Amino acid sequence: MKLLYVSSKKTWGGVVSWQVRTAQELEKKGHTVWILSARKSALTRQAPPGLRLIPVKFGMDYSPLLIFRLVRFIKRNRIDAVASNIKKELIAGGIAARICGIPSVRFIGNENDFQKIRRLQLRLVDRNVVPCEHTKRQILEQHPWVPAKSLDVIHIGRNPVRFSRGEIAAQRTTWGVRRNQLVIGVTGRLVEAKGQGFLIRAFSKVASREAAGRRDPVLVIAGAGRDRGSFEALAGELKLGGKVFFTGFVENTGLAAAAYDIAVLPSDTEGFPYALVEYMSAGTAVISTAVGGTPEIVRDGENGFLIEPRNEGQLAERLSRLVRDPKLRREFGRAARETIRSRFSEDRMIDRFISLYGGMIRP
Repeated sequence: MKLLYVSSKKTWGGVVSWQVRTAQELEKKGHTVWILSARKSALTRQAPPGLRLIPVKFGMDYSPLLIFRLVRFIKRNRIDAVASNIKKELIAGGIAARICGIPSVRFIGNENDFQKIRRLQLRLVDRNVVPCEHTKRQILEQHPWVPAKSLDVIHIGRNPVRFSRGEIAAQRTTWGVRRNQLVIGVTGRLVEAKGQGFLIRAFSKVASREAAGRRDPVLVIAGAGRDRGSFEALAGELKLGGKVFFTGFVENTGLAAAAYDIAVLPSDTEGFPYALVEYMSAGTAVISTAVGGTPEIVRDGENGFLIEPRNEGQLAERLSRLVRDPKLRREFGRAARETIRSRFSEDRMIDRFISLYGGMIRP
């Protein structure tokens, strides 16, 4: 099977991670996946080794030159299906797929991906891959013109991962964290909607009262984004110097997740966040806002905590409980890893993708 993914996004978010991981795993199973990537994007700059990346300049939405190049590439390499996400990608990839008579698949991050795109969606997309049941329900409620049979739920997956104590210690050292400090971490784009500001404010309530002895929590904020400056200023205003570490873009997000003692997903809205799956696959105790599809994977009090968005008091209380109780952290971590192994593994996800593509491709 030969596939072409089209990715025009400049930033590296959950859908880009989803596309990269499926491409890597499909390659391991003997399939071939190329990714057409924006020339100046984070994906082009920071792509993992071995990825079949084709950097291009996308330009305007309806670029005859780009569509012509895609058609030629599809025919020359005998591509079986094209996959895209946002409007610009769908126009180029979807039109090229239609010209070549091959299936067009769309990765959906959340229900907002269907806003102001009805005509293109109905004409250029055969199937939509949605990351959770919540997103599917929201799409059908908010966009009833979308055919239910075109929506395939494939949960984002990640196989359980383990790192050595040496690898974890080395990672913490690069952040400037001392050996006796307990790490509360978050990975994601640094934008207000992802909730890092909310987390910093809740952490400030925890840091002062839990600073004694071995309970010396620090906050590690991994990722890049336009609001980093405002978050750094907030940490300064709250007098958290030496307590909050901004790492910038992290290549090995799995190792970062394993290096956290407690991982937090503080977002206002989500579909089915890849970061949360990665935290749990590393066996890290998690706290997540109960938004989007997060309740499909986190069972409150069993394999993590669910909290209300923007409830600083609730988040601070859950953080304090986990900071003070290493046994509970271990129990949550074991349960989280088992949840991934049994229900949200990468192997399971890839088998679903192979079945989906295989059912659409002409013999």
